[in-house]
Amino acid sequence: MITTFFHDKSEKFSADLEIEGTTTSKTKIRMVLEFNDNKNRLYYGTIDKNGKVEVKIPALNDIEETKGNAILEVIADSTFFSPWESEFEIKTSKTVKIKEARFEAESETKVKLIENKETKPIVVKSDLKEKISEKSKSLVNSILEIYKKENLRNRIKIKSSLEDKKFNDDTILWANTVFEDSNSQKAKICCYYIEKFKAKGVDK
Repeated sequence: MITTFFHDKSEKFSADLEIEGTTTSKTKIRMVLEFNDNKNRLYYGTIDKNGKVEVKIPALNDIEETKGNAILEVIADSTFFSPWESEFEIKTSKTVKIKEARFEAESETKVKLIENKETKPIVVKSDLKEKISEKSKSLVNSILEIYKKENLRNRIKIKSSLEDKKFNDDTILWANTVFEDSNSQKAKICCYYIEKFKAKGVDK
């Protein structure tokens, strides 16, 4: 049986462990994720007095590999055991896909959207303040085009990082002068890329 972990949400491994010859207080638990590129991830768990084991595996949104081996390691009084092992795969738990959409007018005229067709992420006037330069408009649209071309995993990772992201004062000032709502998702995406460009020494 293959175990499944996720790019976009955490998982909790649990098991009941029977220990003889020592106590749970002298037992350590950890989960090792072995990947095909020889890079391992190690996560420590807990064990209660009844032998119930729990190991929390966080969202693996920074891992490129999608397959590997998971090994539960138990260290009891300096003795090493591996009572459980499984192959695993990493997936994305949430996907959004337009299968089909229709708009029907009273005249019976029908318009059908082509399945999965994406529109360019051009900002509408309501997103931006009225009196901003064409250079700023062009910058915003260019950044949103870059974001659109990211793969799904990277877009999920970026959106997740924006929830608690603290931007530099000059970046916030720029967003306030360009966007009607500097806390909107489009504004935050632009701020994210602007600071990323600066960190790489790229002139925005």
